[in-house]
Amino acid sequence: MKTKSIILFVSVIAILFGCDNQRSNKSIHDGTLYQQIAWMALNDQEKLSITTEWKNARVEEAMYKNKKAYSVVFHTIDDALLGPLVIFIERDSNQVIAKEFKG
Repeated sequence: MKTKSIILFVSVIAILFGCDNQRSNKSIHDGTLYQQIAWMALNDQEKLSITTEWKNARVEEAMYKNKKAYSVVFHTIDDALLGPLVIFIERDSNQVIAKEFKG
């Protein structure tokens, strides 16, 4: 009986830690954190020009001026002329390091 209790306890702990780890990794892998950081870095005029919901912005690993970064790509009403608006976020600090149109 004692052995079954120990096995049950260890199983429950493993499941709880596994679920918590999946939740943490999901926010990194699906880009939600970086989409939020990028959205907050936009001014009102830039936000009005976005043609899709901010949660649908594409997040990719990138390099910006020799720094490891994530790029968050927003499509705007000016895509045909200027290309999409790209926000670069430094990986180590999660700070916005640049905003550029990629045309």
